[in-house]
Amino acid sequence: PKVDAWRDGDIVLNAWAARALDAKAGDALTLRHFAVSRDGTWPERTRRVVVRGVAAMEGLGADPELVPEFEGLTEAQTVGDWDPPFPVDFDRVTDEDEAYWQEWRAAPKAFVALPSLREIWDGGVAGSADEWVTSVRVAVPVGREAVEFLEAYKAALLSRLAESPGAMRFEPVREQALAAAEGSQDMGTLFVSMSVFVMAAALMMAGMMMRLALGRRASQTGLMLACGFKPATVRRLVILEGALLAAAGAALSVPMAVVYAAGLARALGETGGVAVRLRVAGLPLGAGTLGGGLAAGLALALAARALTRARPLDLLAGWQHRNATIPAHRGCMAFGLACVCFAGAGLALAAAPRIEALSETVAFFAAGAALLVGGLSAADAGLIRILAVARPRVTALMLAVRSLAANRGRSLTTASLFAAASFVLVAVAANRRDFSATDATLRGGGTGGFTLQAMATMPIHYDFGTRDGRARLGFGPDDEAVFDGVRVFGFLSNSGDDASCLNAAQALNPRVAGVGPDMIARGGFQVRLDADAAAAVGDGNPWTALDLPLDAGAIPVFGDADSVMWQLHSGLGRTLTVMAADGSPVNVRVAGVLAGSVLAGELLMAERHFQRLFPDERAPRHFLIETAPDNEQAVARALRRALGERGLDVWTTRERLNALTAVQNTYMTLFLALGGMGVLLGVFGLGTLLVRGALERKAEFALMTALGFGRLFPARLLVLEHALALGFGLALGTGAALTAVAPALRAMETDARGWALAGWPAAIAGFGLCVCLAAARFATGGSPIQALRKE
Repeated sequence: PKVDAWRDGDIVLNAWAARALDAKAGDALTLRHFAVSRDGTWPERTRRVVVRGVAAMEGLGADPELVPEFEGLTEAQTVGDWDPPFPVDFDRVTDEDEAYWQEWRAAPKAFVALPSLREIWDGGVAGSADEWVTSVRVAVPVGREAVEFLEAYKAALLSRLAESPGAMRFEPVREQALAAAEGSQDMGTLFVSMSVFVMAAALMMAGMMMRLALGRRASQTGLMLACGFKPATVRRLVILEGALLAAAGAALSVPMAVVYAAGLARALGETGGVAVRLRVAGLPLGAGTLGGGLAAGLALALAARALTRARPLDLLAGWQHRNATIPAHRGCMAFGLACVCFAGAGLALAAAPRIEALSETVAFFAAGAALLVGGLSAADAGLIRILAVARPRVTALMLAVRSLAANRGRSLTTASLFAAASFVLVAVAANRRDFSATDATLRGGGTGGFTLQAMATMPIHYDFGTRDGRARLGFGPDDEAVFDGVRVFGFLSNSGDDASCLNAAQALNPRVAGVGPDMIARGGFQVRLDADAAAAVGDGNPWTALDLPLDAGAIPVFGDADSVMWQLHSGLGRTLTVMAADGSPVNVRVAGVLAGSVLAGELLMAERHFQRLFPDERAPRHFLIETAPDNEQAVARALRRALGERGLDVWTTRERLNALTAVQNTYMTLFLALGGMGVLLGVFGLGTLLVRGALERKAEFALMTALGFGRLFPARLLVLEHALALGFGLALGTGAALTAVAPALRAMETDARGWALAGWPAAIAGFGLCVCLAAARFATGGSPIQALRKE
């Protein structure tokens, strides 16, 4: 019979069921069945039905594919092997039932009209009529061959799908996969930018060592020039000697660099939970080797040029005479550079909150770098000024300062090494984050005042923040006390790419979340708006910016600040493109960013805009939950127990923040390793300079001993000199780093503490002083008689 002609309560049995029940058309039967109730139970019900007819055991009357695949049921070999979620009285299963299952499997024994089916079995579970449909059957018209009709039907269907806007679209998935595999960040550029200070210090160290070596041969150079050798010939000879050493050093650096990079890749892969592989290519290795060799060659060429430009008589006088000679213009140049750097730092700090295009973090980092360079230039100018004093007071401190001024290049190099190392270490330490002790109830922090966050693989159609919703979802009566005072905010979400730092691939189509009116009214998190949105909102709730009118057709959205900058390569006020459900590109404008939030990975859009772009997303999959601090674990357990089988994952917002910052903290650890290299470089340079300086000044120290200063005075003077350079470098680098990371220090979730920021400089200072003491003891030992004869 035609189904649409059936009356309410009609039922059609297949021949096997009619025979088992001894029923025929027109008989009335009592149907005993179970229905799903709102509390998740299966109450038994009965209903009177009338047999409309009997279907033969062929065609649809015996088709097992009418029943969709059901885990625990359709794949079972026998009825006794069933593992259904609904109650079954297996005592009622007979041998005939087993025989039916063996022959006909899940072929339905009865057929009812769809409205009757919903009325009989719907126990309060909502849903549209379409959600009760598990398959669609197309009947072959009378007089048509099945195969011929199938081909014609497929062609017509595909033609209609191609003409229907949004019903089908073609995407270059291979090209998209390759583009995403490029990653969101150029790791080489990132590490070069973070290690630029260490590299600069290394170059200064190399240049200083070359100048020391050439300075010791000043008299030889003067003799060659006096004997008629051309300056160019002397320079080539010196550069050739140094080039051989530079080439050997550059060649040795290649395998060391590969090993270090492999360690970085492994650390990043273990932290992010993804496969990070090192790709060793000849071009970058060659470029790095060539760059290091050229830098060393440049430093050598500058040192040789300065040496050969001096007068032969000055060179014959030796290195002591050259160190005591100061060009008149050097002091003015150093002072001018210091003024320019300090002025630039002031302008960057003043412009940070006013110039929207300039990131606050970048502005403060630039100011810190300018202070670092300016401080070293000011020290250079000060040392020149001190050396120019005609009659200084003779004290140990003044002797140490005058000695630093006389060896100004070495002193500034030492200070620069430790300033660069402390700058990197303090800056990195201030940017490490740990949210384990964060107060999750603070609305202005990264948790937004929420204690739990949940994500489901499938939409959840009932609000488990309400009593009625929990009853429909199967929560027990005992859970009501747990959910007392709990507020749940759901976000509609599409299936885009995760835009957080946990995604190692590039987010080509970032995920979008729809923010409901309740969440907009509640607010929370630390939101920074662009100029247009801030002017429109004023002193009101910044979340209302999501409901602002479209600006040139672009929908206003919010995003996590780190995700927008590093993953999406965008910023405040800029426009991004997302794909709507029909495949059409849609422009969105970043009207605000959230500082370090649990909402990283998604672009937040007002729900009314979201529903227009993604009309099929009608229930939330992403939830933020507000509980009392001592109740979060109980609520999490209840959610996992009731909704875990539906794919709901629950974690605390503190856990989520720590997971989001795990990759960032790994970067910070790697940058600490770079800073540690700078420290080792500085300590090595400090000890080398101290020993070299002491050996060069043995005659001077012998004269001091002969004049009655005491045997230990030279050693104390050496330690004092280098401690001053060490202390100045650490103070300058730490101060500049604190300026650079001021925005991070203002963040409530930063892991930086006073003891942590002071611990690194203190440890460096202690290590450096120990090296100074050991080197001074070694360098000032021995008899002073032989050295005194050369004075």
